[in-house]
Formats: sequence, structure tokens, C-alpha cells
Amino acid sequence: MRNQNHKYIRGDRVEVPEQMFLGNRITRGGIGVVRQIRQQKFGNATQELLIIQVDGQGNRKYLSNRVRWIGGPEG
Repeated sequence: MRNQNHKYIRGDRVEVPEQMFLGNRITRGGIGVVRQIRQQKFGNATQELLIIQVDGQGNRKYLSNRVRWIGGPEG
């Protein structure tokens, strides 16, 4: 899932992957809405960290290159 050319804004709809830990699924994948965008340092680079509200599952954090953009801000 990658959309490197898209600049995310609050309200964008995105598809998020399931989250795994040691081979076990800890959260389901789904459709969510970007609620907050943070700039996070990772080594020498700075990446976007998205706080996404996913279909009744609460907020989750993803790097912007791990989600797929579906549409513009929710109505």
C-alpha cells in the first residue's frame, strides 16, 4: 500500500492494513479517516505519522507510506 505522491490532509479517507505482531493479527484492516498528522523523526529522515480513526476500532498510528488513499475529506 503506497501513495508516495499524495499529501495527506485531515479528513482524507484511507485504507489501512491489519497490524501483526509475531505472526498474530492484533488489529483488522479497514477503512479509516485521517484525524491528525505529525512529523516524526526516524534516524536522519522525517516521515509523516498519521493518526487514523478506523471503523469503530478507535485511533491507530501509521506511517504515511503504509496506508492507501481512497478519497478526499469526508463530507
